[in-house]
Amino acid sequence: MTQSMNAFLEYLKDTDIGREILAKQATERYAERQALVDRRLALVKKLEAATATHTPQIKRLFAAALDLKTKWLSAEQALRDVQNEQTNNVRAATTLIEEIDRELNASADERIEAAKWAMQGRFDGARHSLLVHETVPGHGFHPHTLRPTVISRSNRDAIDRLCNAIVEARGKLDELKVTNPKDVEAAIAQVLAPVEECWRKIRTLDPLPKA
Repeated sequence: MTQSMNAFLEYLKDTDIGREILAKQATERYAERQALVDRRLALVKKLEAATATHTPQIKRLFAAALDLKTKWLSAEQALRDVQNEQTNNVRAATTLIEEIDRELNASADERIEAAKWAMQGRFDGARHSLLVHETVPGHGFHPHTLRPTVISRSNRDAIDRLCNAIVEARGKLDELKVTNPKDVEAAIAQVLAPVEECWRKIRTLDPLPKA
């Protein structure tokens, strides 16, 4: 097949019409290739223009990003240094405070601890007899039994106030050991005053619900 085609082309070269056909084909093929070459040149110019435009921007932005990264790393290291310094200072101060607190607690006036245990012992001794109840007539009648309704109330709120006061007083008594008050008895009395007030009102019943 290839030999026949070659022979045919050789035959065409020897005729006027054949040479005209071959010349026309060569012209068309050249035009097609030239169109591709022109398109390629246009794309190359576009690429060169894009490179010329963006390369300086890329270099400038890369340098700026590198500078920011360097500053960020430096700031991060400075932050870590300050945090480590703070941690070391806090640890050192806390250790010294704890040592002083241990010494102050060991040498604190014995009346403070005695007051705390007396306060707690008083509550523990009366714990099971503190709760009181009261039943009063309610409003209306029970929908099923038609009996008059009743309302029960107790002094649970007063007991809760006493417990909260005792917890707060225990903390404040412990604080007295490290604050070294001049008048220990007066300081203890001031701390225990809210507890005593709660004891005076321990049998106060919760308010009745509104009708």
